[in-house]
This record gives sequence, C-alpha cells and structure tokens, in this order.
Amino acid sequence: MRTINTIPDCSQCKNVKNGESIFSDCPLDELENSFPEKKFISFKKGEYLHKADDLFTGLYCIYEGKVRTYKTDKNNQEETLYSLGPGDLVAPSPEHAHLKHSTSTVAEEDTLVCFIPHSDLDEAKMKMEMF
Repeated sequence: MRTINTIPDCSQCKNVKNGESIFSDCPLDELENSFPEKKFISFKKGEYLHKADDLFTGLYCIYEGKVRTYKTDKNNQEETLYSLGPGDLVAPSPEHAHLKHSTSTVAEEDTLVCFIPHSDLDEAKMKMEMF
C-alpha cells in the first residue's frame, strides 16, 4: 500500500464522469469540496484494503483495478461475496459503519482507490441529499 500525493478531484474523476460511480448523480460543485481528508492509495495485487476484524475507518472508491471481498468460514474456506471494479465502493452498510469488518477485501490486480474517512462522510451526509 502506498499513498499517492496527487489526488484526483472527485468532480474530474473518470468514473464519475462516465456514470460508473455512486457519486455520478451528485452536483459537481458539491462533490468538488466534499472530501478534504480523502487519500489516493495504490495497492499491489495481493495486498489487503482491509481484513476481517479491522475497524471501519471509511470507504474505498475504486479508481482503477479490481478487488475481491470475501468471508472465511469456520473451516477456513473463502467465500467470495463481491468482485468490484472502477467506480464501485468498498463500504459498510450504514448500520455497521462504526463497527468491525466481517469480511476481507484484497486487490486482485494492481489497484488505485480513493479512501474517504468517516469524518468526511459524516460531513458530506449533511451537505448531500444522496446519503
């Protein structure tokens, strides 16, 4: 995992512009300044975005690449729940937003994500009707 200093602006994101993101329906002027603490992070194939039992700290918006979210049963067998790509979110359901992950998410190929911390999400909820 490596944080990248140049962070794409959400209003200029290729996934937002082509309608592949949940943020595509947001007014661009509101979206532009909604996530001041956002980080742009690179994950190499095989690196984890999060593991089961990690605390939720925010959500990941996939910019490029692919990830897989899975759970492990009591026999240590993995069950894939989601395969996600550009524009998709790796996020808890709202009722679980301040708990621990029950799943793990791993990069299936080199992947770039925008990480949006909870503090930004809480503030954005007040600004945007989409939440």
